Amino acid sequence: MHIALRILIGLTFLFTAVINNAMTVALLQLLLFVFILMNLEKGFYTFQKSVGLLRWLVIPIIFLHAFFTPGELILSGMPVSIEGLQTGFWFALHLSVIFFSAILLSRLLADKEWIRVTLKLPVLGMKMFPYILLMHASWERIKIMLKDEYSDWRGHEKGMQSFVMHLALMPVKILKESHVYANDVWNNWDHYASVIVAEEAVRKVSGVVMFTATIGALVLWFIYLSGNM
Repeated sequence: MHIALRILIGLTFLFTAVINNAMTVALLQLLLFVFILMNLEKGFYTFQKSVGLLRWLVIPIIFLHAFFTPGELILSGMPVSIEGLQTGFWFALHLSVIFFSAILLSRLLADKEWIRVTLKLPVLGMKMFPYILLMHASWERIKIMLKDEYSDWRGHEKGMQSFVMHLALMPVKILKESHVYANDVWNNWDHYASVIVAEEAVRKVSGVVMFTATIGALVLWFIYLSGNM
């Protein structure tokens, strides 16, 4: 599937998730987005991580609305209103739908494709190019550094104090090594630039990608406004 079409589909999912105000539709959207996401990744890993993160947002939303929204109490003496539960559940559901639609949008393109699209943006692409080169050069080294630190911690005393020490020193080591990465990118600029930019797929990505996605979003917005007039 063409990269422009995938972006347009992802933006459509996100746009419809944001503007929807029907609970039944939101439930169907959530099921659809989770189903597509699990099929794309052939597993439950992202879904499980997302649920683990969402619970810290969803539970307080439901709790606060249930206890602090005026309305008919569920039980006498218990300050939980039916209207509060309904409102809290709706906001939690709406947030979950938007969250999963955004994740789905990010998964519809591979990491390299997102880099290519970003580099093709008129202004942002030029500003992001040096940082993308730096990340491309440093990411593998940072992963090796993290594995080495973990192996070093496992090979010695596995106490909490040792763990905190390793954890505290990691940002310092990464910051120190970043100077090495920056010098490497600067001294080998043409090499790193050619790795990211000179692929055939990059030449196929043009301004029409973002133009098509923007037009699609505007059409959907117009349809939505027309239906509510």
